[in-house]
Formats: sequence, structure tokens, C-alpha cells
Amino acid sequence: MLKKIITNCLLLTVVAITFVTASLIIDIVRGEIEWFHRSGCVMTLIGVVISARELITDGIEQAINSKCVINGGTWPSEGNDLKTEATRNVIATAIAPYLIIIGGAVWGYGDLLMKLIIST
Repeated sequence: MLKKIITNCLLLTVVAITFVTASLIIDIVRGEIEWFHRSGCVMTLIGVVISARELITDGIEQAINSKCVINGGTWPSEGNDLKTEATRNVIATAIAPYLIIIGGAVWGYGDLLMKLIIST
């Protein structure tokens, strides 16, 4: 069950964006600089988990083997499941860097941004 949650890219992305947005709103409403920049850490960690999706789902040995085997571009007999999983891994590979970069920027500079927002 935990493995399914950890490997669900859509769910994790929504959680990351919701957490950052809620933290921003809470800080603006309270007039404080406390939670927004900390939420960047959560977004960054979620991005790292998403980027490791293939390792989590397949295990390290299978992930290494999948990078080493060339099968002529066709899907094996259990192709639909593998194709769906491969598609999810590609999506995870595309989403993760954005979450890591944005999360790192919020984590590092979110307090300065909040000072600007609150002071105006």
C-alpha cells in the first residue's frame, strides 16, 4: 500500500503543490514568515522520491537491467503492463526536476519572498 502511494506521481505532485500553496496562504493570512519557505523542503523531497520511482517500483537490479537490455523496440508478451509502467516512469522523470528546482528555490528564498509580500 505504501509503495503504491509513494510511486503515484500525480498524487505526490498534488500533495507538494497543495502543501506549498496552503503554507503560502497561511503565512499571508497570519502575516508571518514561518511555513512557506519550509514547504519548499517538502516539495524538494517529494521531487526526489518521484525521481526515484523506477528504483522503488522495480528494485535496483531490475532498474539496472532495464537500462542494459535492448530488445529491438518491441514490448514483451506482458507488454501493456510494462508499457504503462514505462510511461509512468517517463512522466516521473519529466516532473521530478521541476519539483526539485522549484522546491529548492522556495526553500532557499521563500522567506525573502514572504518579506516582500507581507511588507506591501
